[in-house]
Amino acid sequence: MCRLWRVFSLLLVACLAVAVAIYGAPPSYAADFFRGDQAYVDGDFDTARNELTPLAEKGDATSQFLLGLMHYHGKGGTRDFGKAFSLFERAAARGFRSARFNVAYMLVRGEGVERDQEKALKIFRRLAQLGDKEARYILSAYEHLDGVVYPDVSSALQRYIEKAQEGDAEASFRACVAYHFILQVMEEAVPWCEYAARAGHASAQARLGLMYLAGDGIERDVDKAMSWYEKAAEKGLAHAQKQLALIHAAGGEAEKAFYWAGKAAEQKNFEGVAILGLLYAKGVGVERDDARALELLREAAYEGEFIAQASLASIYLHARGVEVDLAEAAKWAYYAEATGKKGFMEAYGDLQLEPFTRTRTLLSQFDSKDWGEEAERRIEAFRTEKKDSGNEENRCIRENQHGVFFVPCR
Repeated sequence: MCRLWRVFSLLLVACLAVAVAIYGAPPSYAADFFRGDQAYVDGDFDTARNELTPLAEKGDATSQFLLGLMHYHGKGGTRDFGKAFSLFERAAARGFRSARFNVAYMLVRGEGVERDQEKALKIFRRLAQLGDKEARYILSAYEHLDGVVYPDVSSALQRYIEKAQEGDAEASFRACVAYHFILQVMEEAVPWCEYAARAGHASAQARLGLMYLAGDGIERDVDKAMSWYEKAAEKGLAHAQKQLALIHAAGGEAEKAFYWAGKAAEQKNFEGVAILGLLYAKGVGVERDDARALELLREAAYEGEFIAQASLASIYLHARGVEVDLAEAAKWAYYAEATGKKGFMEAYGDLQLEPFTRTRTLLSQFDSKDWGEEAERRIEAFRTEKKDSGNEENRCIRENQHGVFFVPCR
């Protein structure tokens, strides 16, 4: 299941395929990466390692991250946790958010490094502050309602169950999350989510909707999934509103998709903002408006939403309401690749302007000598603009919304 690509099993490869590409880099450098990237996708891991290793040694975080995945899973060689951890750590130091997550995960398990839960939880907390939902779920399995940090998931889970049996809906929800998201014992998760959901817990209602939609531990039932999502959405849960927008769009119910995307966007759920932009771009549930679409997609892209960044790359590549601008397309493709969420594209179905892999491939076919330097300048300008906004703490948070180019926080 691609949506659980960063859970404790660390089964990242199936959903990511490859986490990065380098647009706007010098032509020979980009060509080397593209060969390594394509070899990885094709399952030619020997070639992928040969092409990406020199780039990783030069400090390219995206190559480091991808090589870390190969070493972790033993792709193209012997599985080596030590090398994987080292590569993830180097990529994390350059701000690659998924690498930071993996560093914390390996610290929890003591894979390739001495077990250090305190350090791992510190990383998870920082990621959670930056809006990382998976990090928040993991923290919920360790930190009880009173703030106590338990030594392991089992200890926390035992306490949650005790409190849930006393009628505590929040504890019941946390037990559900521990079983569903971390331990992945789906059947055990269902009753705890159902109890919390029936007690009116909005997050539990949304998670139960997800479980019915995916068939996790329960027979798949789209109607029930919709029912639970609607309960959570009506309580104002932006995540549920965004999910309803996607489901209605996939089902051809354009007006409902537009309504719920609008509700999510009102709450500054930036995936909801991006979906609303796509609806305007395609004229789904609303009259097509390229200017409004561009405005919304830029807003969401600035906040690090992959689908918005990928869509902007396509817009500037194909002149959708704007003039062709290869440098701008390359800039947004760069940031979209750096989020490491390429495997999530399928969730947007026909809302996609085009598959991101196609955008990336088309860009790679242009001679970058005419626009490569300008793309690099814009990437750097965008990075600098974000560093200069707000106070020191806000600079760190806003910069990391992109999952790249870490600015140390004080």
